[in-house]
Amino acid sequence: PILLIIGAFVRLKTSEFAITNKRIIAKTGFIRRNAKEILLSRVESIGVDQNVLGRVMSFGTIKITGTGGTQQIVKALTNPLVIRKRINQVVENFNPEIQELIHRE
Repeated sequence: PILLIIGAFVRLKTSEFAITNKRIIAKTGFIRRNAKEILLSRVESIGVDQNVLGRVMSFGTIKITGTGGTQQIVKALTNPLVIRKRINQVVENFNPEIQELIHRE
């Protein structure tokens, strides 16, 4: 059990996430580095997965689904609900069609 906790802590501390005006960038790993990018114009949905410990400690996994069903999964992020909300805000501001639909509802 202690190794699982240490592993989760290392993943949490070595994960980076950025939202720019054009794309979402996620970098994970320490020894084996993994970088993923998705253009804001291709984002269709954003999901959050958290187990009980993740809800208590405020960390979880973000799943970003892009056009064509491609999925970017970023594990061990702090405040995943805040990140999802921020991505939604940026995507809405980036895509005028989405913004128009939201204002009509």
